[in-house]
This record gives sequence, C-alpha cells and structure tokens, in this order.
Amino acid sequence: MEPLTMMTLAMQAAGAASTLFDAQNSKQVLREGRKLEHAGIMANIELAKTSAAEESLAALESLKQTIGSQIAVQSARGTATGAGSALFIQQESMGQFNRGERARRMKLLAQQASLRASDVISGMELYKSETQLGRQTTGQLSKLMDTMQTGNSFLKKKA
Repeated sequence: MEPLTMMTLAMQAAGAASTLFDAQNSKQVLREGRKLEHAGIMANIELAKTSAAEESLAALESLKQTIGSQIAVQSARGTATGAGSALFIQQESMGQFNRGERARRMKLLAQQASLRASDVISGMELYKSETQLGRQTTGQLSKLMDTMQTGNSFLKKKA
C-alpha cells in the first residue's frame, strides 16, 4: 500500500476516533448536568417542605396565642371557657387553623408535584439530547466511512 494511501486512511481513522471521543465527552457532560439539575430540584422540594413546616409552626403559635387570649378575656369576664359561646369561639379558631393547614398541605403537594414533573421532563430532555447526539455521531461516522471507501477505491484505481 502506498504511503499516501496509508496516511489518508490513518487520518480518516483519527477523524473517526475523534468523533467518537467527542460524542462520549458530550454525553458525559449532559449526564453530569442532569445530575446537578436533579440535585437542585430535590433541594427545592426539601426547601418547600421546610417552608411549609415553618408556616405551620407559625400558624400553630398564632393559634396558641389566640386561644390563650380568648381564655384570658373569658376568665376576666367570668365566663366558663369550656362551654357555650366561649367554646364555640375556640373551636372556630381551631377550625380556621385546620383549614389553613389543609391549604398549606395542598400548596406543598402542588409545589412538589410541579418540581417532580419538571424533573421527569428534564430526564426526558436528557434522553432526547443523547438520542440526537447518537444520531449525529452515527451520521458523521457513516459519512466518514463512505468517504474512506470512496477514497480507498479511488486510490486503488490510481495504483
């Protein structure tokens, strides 16, 4: 085989190796980016849980203060705190707290669902990007193989 033919084939093989190496590096970068994004989403889910817990704690503290104030006012009036309108007022305060808790819980669940959905979509985007990268690499290698075959045929005819 002629030196020129060998050199041409070697350069084409190096091009193929470079294409495969670049594709593998790109795939790795995509996966590492996905891991970071997933970690960020999970951190946001934990942040939402913490925020909801803090809101619940603040609401519970407010409820305790409200009921304590109601009991103090009722005691000052000489009203029994566990019966009649005094009890109704306390139960109303507790009902408002419970409604608030349900609303906070629904808000938290909606936030978590939204974040998890974005995580799933992100994962699907990763697979889409990897598929496109694979197709692109396959196309480049196919073109390179065609070029190698054409060039090799041309060089053989010349010899």
